[in-house]
Amino acid sequence: SRAARRLSGRLGLNSAPPLRPVSGVTPLPDAAEWRQATIERAPNLRVLIGTTADEMAAFYGPHPFFSALRRVPLIGKPLSVIAQKVVQAKAFDNATDQLAGLLADAGADVYRYRFGSLHPANPFGACHCIELPLLFGDGESWQHAPMVEPLTASEITAIGARTRERWGQFVHTGEITGSRTLNVLP
Repeated sequence: SRAARRLSGRLGLNSAPPLRPVSGVTPLPDAAEWRQATIERAPNLRVLIGTTADEMAAFYGPHPFFSALRRVPLIGKPLSVIAQKVVQAKAFDNATDQLAGLLADAGADVYRYRFGSLHPANPFGACHCIELPLLFGDGESWQHAPMVEPLTASEITAIGARTRERWGQFVHTGEITGSRTLNVLP
């Protein structure tokens, strides 16, 4: 539709969803009120927060602009990677880092995670939502999902079991033994 094209911005590069929470619009508090409430509640919180290493890969991997850019000899692939990393920083990493820092500075116990690629041959790398197959269902349920190829159902199940064990430990105890950084891959 015309509205979707307009919202996607020049060259269709704006992947931010047009429907998202807006501070100061009921029922959400304004930004200053939210920040103050976060600071006040932080000393009683234990938080698990993070991102994936390649958040934008599934959005920009098949994108026509980036597909064409990657075909430019010598500079195409590096420029594509740089553009994806810049957008990832703006859309995911910076906000996650800021929230984790705000919470930690205010006294919360903050655990960070960063999902890496599940297999080097997968073109999506550690794309947005890569943790979902590891948290929900089993390997057979996800074995045909492009984001986990070429892993077998048993490999997905094994990695998922380790992920759920670590995150489950956090839910039950508020801690993850062994590290302040969550690593679920072998």
